[in-house]
Amino acid sequence: MNRFMKILCIVMAVCLGLVPCANACTSFYVKAGDGTVVVARSNEFGIDAKSQIVFEPAGKIFASKSPDGGQGRGWTSKYAFLGINGMGLKESFGDGMNEAGLSVEALYFTEGKYETPGPEEAANALSSNDFISWILSNFATADEVKKELSSVRVWGETVEELGGPFLLHFAVHDATGNCIVIEFIKGEKKVYDHPIGVMTNMPELPWQITNLRNFVNLNPLIPKAKDFNGVEIKPTGTGSGWLGIPGDWSPPSRFVRIAYLVNTAPQAKDRTAALNLAKHILNTVDIPLGAVQAELKSHSPSKESTVNGASLGNLSGKENGGQGKAKGGGDAIAKEYTQWSLLLDLSNRVMYYYTYDDMNLKSIDLKKLAAAVDAPVQFIPMVEDFSVADRTNKLAEMK
Repeated sequence: MNRFMKILCIVMAVCLGLVPCANACTSFYVKAGDGTVVVARSNEFGIDAKSQIVFEPAGKIFASKSPDGGQGRGWTSKYAFLGINGMGLKESFGDGMNEAGLSVEALYFTEGKYETPGPEEAANALSSNDFISWILSNFATADEVKKELSSVRVWGETVEELGGPFLLHFAVHDATGNCIVIEFIKGEKKVYDHPIGVMTNMPELPWQITNLRNFVNLNPLIPKAKDFNGVEIKPTGTGSGWLGIPGDWSPPSRFVRIAYLVNTAPQAKDRTAALNLAKHILNTVDIPLGAVQAELKSHSPSKESTVNGASLGNLSGKENGGQGKAKGGGDAIAKEYTQWSLLLDLSNRVMYYYTYDDMNLKSIDLKKLAAAVDAPVQFIPMVEDFSVADRTNKLAEMK
């Protein structure tokens, strides 16, 4: 393992183990009047995940492991899919969409605990690292996933150098607009129908939905003026009906903000309008570098940053994974930021994405990839340089 990967894994271990709220993710969907379903998702982390988009063809043989390292659930994929990896785990995915129009979004959920299959259940044991691949390669609808979940026992596979598994919960969307959520609570699998369709992180989904009751006063309409003993008191301006909407980046606040924005937005007319609406709403939870920070470990200003005794070097800035020192030394700081965002057109099987450094949309057409005969596994890094579309030569004489 090279030095960068060692640093990456150490920082991840600290972020996951000591700063459970330092990994923000948000997902939701919108459905257009023409039936187009678009799922939107942002991915935030305190160190560069080095994510790639991976194409997995249909007909591929998958083999998961049991907790003792033996053979677990095996299968041959029915559907080709696009997956998003990260942290050097080439074919373990945190998000994706298949050729049937099904998507899965994994979001950090450090309050969860996976199942514990016994030796007699080894044949149905499914590593948490393979869970999304199993769903995307086998099923076309959320209902199909729901029916088959009882056939597998999902256990938490330890990720090298982390000392534990990625703790996640999962949102599954299909091309009809149906959504289910899968959480693992105290070793038990919980499955919820979720028509609201919004997901963030902690706490568990039922709590998040109950918390929406605290904000039923929110209203896109401008409040009317009130009379105070003959003195007319007017609202200070447009948007005052939203007074009280949470504006921070905590998981409950993001859940409330997205749920109410999706619910009050006029229905998009078609695919293009749905993509545009989803992007605008998703931008409201975008985290700029430096806005969310976590202290890793105290250190001397004259020494390299260290975590658990391992050197992080003199890290600073996003190019070094968002790591840096506090001013004047002291604690090493992990700076969480929105590394990439997705818009998944489930109806047309197109993945759109943009990154922190380039917010212009890029697209990958899954239909074209899936149509190829004997297509291999393929990938593309999500790293993009800042780009600007020059329109200077588009100016025309005004007549």
